[in-house]
Amino acid sequence: MWINIKRWHDEKKRGSMKRAVAITILSLLIGAIHIPGAFANGPPSVDITVKSTTGVKDETGAWLLGDGSETSDLVQLIDVGPDGIINPPDENGNPTGDDSIICEIRIGEGYPFNPDEGKFSHSVSVASGTVIYCRAWNDASPSTATYYGNSSTMTVAGAGDYDFGTWSTDTKKPSLIPPNITSFAPPSPVSNKEGDSRTFYISINQTVNVTWRINGSSVQTNMSITEASYTNTSAVIGYWNVSAIVSNANGSDIQIWWWTVREDCNKYDGCYAYGNGCEDRDYYWNGTFCVYNYSNRHTDYYDDWINYCKGCEVWKHRMLHDFYCEAGSCTDHTSWVNDSLMENCNLKDGWYDTGDTRWITEPANECREKEQKEQEYRDYTCSEGACVYSVTGTQWVDTGAVRNKPDGTICGCTANNTLQKCYNGSCSDTGICNSTYCNADAACDGKKPGEVCGIDSKCNSNCKCVKISIFDTGAPVNPYPSIFGTHYGTIKPNKTITVHKLYTYPCSGTGGHTESVRIWNSTLNVNVTASWKGYRKDWHNITFNTSFILLANETYNYTIRTGSYPQV
Repeated sequence: MWINIKRWHDEKKRGSMKRAVAITILSLLIGAIHIPGAFANGPPSVDITVKSTTGVKDETGAWLLGDGSETSDLVQLIDVGPDGIINPPDENGNPTGDDSIICEIRIGEGYPFNPDEGKFSHSVSVASGTVIYCRAWNDASPSTATYYGNSSTMTVAGAGDYDFGTWSTDTKKPSLIPPNITSFAPPSPVSNKEGDSRTFYISINQTVNVTWRINGSSVQTNMSITEASYTNTSAVIGYWNVSAIVSNANGSDIQIWWWTVREDCNKYDGCYAYGNGCEDRDYYWNGTFCVYNYSNRHTDYYDDWINYCKGCEVWKHRMLHDFYCEAGSCTDHTSWVNDSLMENCNLKDGWYDTGDTRWITEPANECREKEQKEQEYRDYTCSEGACVYSVTGTQWVDTGAVRNKPDGTICGCTANNTLQKCYNGSCSDTGICNSTYCNADAACDGKKPGEVCGIDSKCNSNCKCVKISIFDTGAPVNPYPSIFGTHYGTIKPNKTITVHKLYTYPCSGTGGHTESVRIWNSTLNVNVTASWKGYRKDWHNITFNTSFILLANETYNYTIRTGSYPQV
């Protein structure tokens, strides 16, 4: 193929375009010839053309150079292998892993009129199903190249063109990459105490020889390895420079640790006196000298007082905590001290107020109360460090406080069956008949003696409801038994009475009532009046605005004006 293309290029210079076309056609026919049975034991081969129609660039972004000659930049067509992974080249430019070169191609091949533009085109037979990629170098040979670059992969599915497009040679050739310490331990700086064992470790990305040095003196060598370690089993007090130097044909690398080996402070650990007690100390290196943290620090102290019993006496003592070093640790040693008598429980026997009080009626006055408090007799003994008691008796005693019962409190009945109530600490007659507490008739309950308790009836002096005699003014022609009018006269009570209303008896079946009343005595300065309020509620009565007193055996004038048909 190369010979045909070259001749085509020469003929073109001589202007023989027709012959160049013929030779190109012949070249393609020759490329299509197959040897029968060549792939009988594997996938059939197909004729493909691999190319880059857009060109390959170098690491600077410029096009790879070439005119298809042996001095042109190199392109390798590579089978990616069963693992399907593009493996990097080795130091000599050969594929690694299961990758393998199918053929070599030169930049400019297939593009005689476009040299130095990174383009190429090359025909080759490849087994169907092969995964292929191109590796370009920035020189004619991997040995002189400094950078390479891989295209993407393509799978051969049949005959035809496979254009890998544009990519760059942007990866350094492995032979130019020096070894690198990829990991190390421990991190620097490093600290140990005297006598400790310390291991230093490195991991390298290439096979190297390793030289271990302490303060510049070689202490160990490892050959042809990718991992190495050095262990110092007897650290000596001081400040040390530990270095691991790795090297091979590609270069070298170094890892340095600054290693401080200090005094073993643990040998000072233990119990020490502190004040009147002690403490435990844990010594450590602070970077300059041994210092300590303390724990279990205590000074002597007393617990709170504790009471206890001796018979019927209460005593107290307290626990002393005496700290001192024992068996290498600050230890508490306890004992009871300072016993002293607190109290004799027998001396507390006696009567005590319980806090409960009550009020009871004075025997001599139903309208007064006296306060009493409850007391209990306590018999004391000692139990669990305290005086305790049991109650053997109770009593109520007067406190000396007295008080009146609330005004209106019922305090008894008179012989006339009127209710007595308390006022200002004295039991007074209310003058009102009572059938609940006293022996008054039910009809007179709540009434005063002399008040009406029924038709033609009134309460007598013993609060019994009895019939009364009624003066009738006479039967008129119409035939009502009485007529309305104004009545004048005098009244002389046989005992002192309190008046607050006047009741008028109507004739049967009528609305007889009093319209107005006036009672007066100029000498006694009495002059009261009252008026009827109409037929509503208790219309039989006329109520005076203010109660007044009629004295016994005194004569009073009255004027009574009636309405309808009253009984007079």
